[in-house]
Amino acid sequence: MTSIIKVDQIQTASGISALIFDDAGRSRSSSRPSFMARKEGSTSGLVVTNWSSVDHNVGGHFNTSTGLFTAPIEGTYLFVVTGGGNNSRADIYVNGTRRARHESNGPDDYWGSSQCIAYMTPGQTAYINTQNVSVILGGSGQGGFGGVLIG
Repeated sequence: MTSIIKVDQIQTASGISALIFDDAGRSRSSSRPSFMARKEGSTSGLVVTNWSSVDHNVGGHFNTSTGLFTAPIEGTYLFVVTGGGNNSRADIYVNGTRRARHESNGPDDYWGSSQCIAYMTPGQTAYINTQNVSVILGGSGQGGFGGVLIG
């Protein structure tokens, strides 16, 4: 005998939707931590702070003032930085260790990106470090720093 359970949503004990299913059986999490932030103009410094705008910040785990994303739960995260500028560099740091570097030795209009996948435990942080060179991390809907829990 086969048992079938039919649901369109699974909630936490406090009533928050944890998983939502559509009619085709695809699932999504309405509370999966993710963010995308941008910074107007060029920036340089060890940890990029005071981000100008945030496209989204599901769960509020990215702090625009400090520039830190703090992992709320244990898991595998994907981070990406997209930037531009002449002789620019932007590194993705996870828990104090450089994990990826975007570097441009081209003209001011050269843009590129770098990404990394990192396993994090609660409280560990991710941020962008520009190594004291100028880099553009936003403006006109371009560039920025983003991350998402992937598993």
